[in-house]
Amino acid sequence: MMKLQQLSYRTQIFIASLSLVIIPSVLLGLFAVNDSTSKLVEEYNITLSTIVSQANLTLDTLLQDAFKVADMPILSDDVRKAMVTDYQDDYLSYAQASTMFRNLFNQTNRLNTDLEACIFTSRYGFTFEYGVVSALHRRQIDQNLEQWVDHARNSPNYTYFAPLQTSTRNGSDKKTLPMIKILLDKYDYRELGICYCEINFKPIENIILSAQNTENTFLIYNADDQLIFSSNLDYLREEEKYTGLLSSLAAFNASLCPDSPIVEEEITIGHNRYQVNGCVNTTTNWHLIQFVDNQVISRIYQDNIFSYGYILILCLILGMLLAILLSTTLTRSILKLCRQIDTLNVQTEELVDEKAWGSN
Repeated sequence: MMKLQQLSYRTQIFIASLSLVIIPSVLLGLFAVNDSTSKLVEEYNITLSTIVSQANLTLDTLLQDAFKVADMPILSDDVRKAMVTDYQDDYLSYAQASTMFRNLFNQTNRLNTDLEACIFTSRYGFTFEYGVVSALHRRQIDQNLEQWVDHARNSPNYTYFAPLQTSTRNGSDKKTLPMIKILLDKYDYRELGICYCEINFKPIENIILSAQNTENTFLIYNADDQLIFSSNLDYLREEEKYTGLLSSLAAFNASLCPDSPIVEEEITIGHNRYQVNGCVNTTTNWHLIQFVDNQVISRIYQDNIFSYGYILILCLILGMLLAILLSTTLTRSILKLCRQIDTLNVQTEELVDEKAWGSN
């Protein structure tokens, strides 16, 4: 404080003026940067949550149509009759029932174009099929049923969604979602038969990829905690090699509960941090998980700091100009008075010859 008082009056005014401009600018700028960054991060997290919710809703909508197909024996008495009839000695009736099923499938699929193939297996082992394109396709379906039918019997609602299948049709790869549902008789609740559907997975994949960017990655774990879909699998494999990100995501996946809303968490691995959110799809019991590297948020903060830095430099220049102007203006009259006093002889009240004195 004493050192400041020892400075000249003009210098003190300059420092005070500069402080009055710079200090409030710095404080207000830091507050603005933190506030805007918090809002941007909050909006970014809301966007990520919206992506997960949208994918979850799309998955439900996609699969509800398949459930409608599986409910045909409940809604139609003719279908139920076909499912409980033994056609061992009546192949003509079996052919008629197959034609009836095919017509119902065609009518149903007009409103559900995502249904690729469907097979009903009756109580007595007779099958009614739709969309089976070849003997190889039928053999693959039979293998799938043999592998997963017990999973369906032990699953909630007697429904099991198997891992995604990739098949080549018309020269292009297509992903389909197999669904196995155990059908129960609406009268005695005995097992009526089995419904196997293959659903086109492209619609929900399009929803996921349309919301995909270079930062966030979307994952799907099935009911057996197996990773069945990733929007950026190559990136995941690279991260697993160096940081073991997949193991941490698997632990987060295990912590999700069916009745809980979207869960958000931050995962720290070494020097890297990841923002993770996810939910459980109640229809399939799949876990939908999305994560993003926190470097994105750091870049947002850095961009705000750089933007504020330019404003701070501008404020500093304007503050210095204002401080110079104030210090010059306020001290001008005092300096003028000091010069007059220095050149006045207090005894004779006459001007002093400065050249004769040499110094004041």
